[in-house]
Amino acid sequence: MGQAARLIAALVVLTAAAPEAAADFALTVPHGGLMCTALVHAPAGTRAAWRILSLYRDAVDAHDDLDFESRALEVIGEIVRSPSKIAVDRPALSRARDYVHDHYRDRMTMGDIASAADLHPVYFGQTFHRETGETVGNYVARLRVRAAADDLCTTGASLADVALDHGFCDQSHFTNAFRRVFGVTPGAWR
Repeated sequence: MGQAARLIAALVVLTAAAPEAAADFALTVPHGGLMCTALVHAPAGTRAAWRILSLYRDAVDAHDDLDFESRALEVIGEIVRSPSKIAVDRPALSRARDYVHDHYRDRMTMGDIASAADLHPVYFGQTFHRETGETVGNYVARLRVRAAADDLCTTGASLADVALDHGFCDQSHFTNAFRRVFGVTPGAWR
């Protein structure tokens, strides 16, 4: 939860730095047995404020750190826009994709992936989303689910073992991700 709290704090600071036509809202979330509230000042007319609210809400029971981090970095990229004329470093994106394919079963962060490609995490997240149409977290979850689906068809391992073997923190997280990709539960797939 420390990483999630740091990312949300960074988002709050970044949004507060854009004073034009702003909207204020309060976020309250349980943290360490206490209820913590933050006042966020966000530019009106943007989706950033609502996405920060969603991230803050999801931080309480986030199961997938990579998905959470990639979504947070996407919001940062939305708030702090980089010029769209920056050339896409396709070889670096290819190195990042290779790293993800080699390590999708492991716990990884946006920093790990971006570092493997010699890119900044925010630039990497923005570029990856722009080029593929999905966040890095969604991409990794889809890879994990597809590999797990193959194992479900070829092995007799329990659903919990398949989930853990493919980088999911538990069977519930695996079932939800599987349903998002294939529209059915892993048990029904098998």
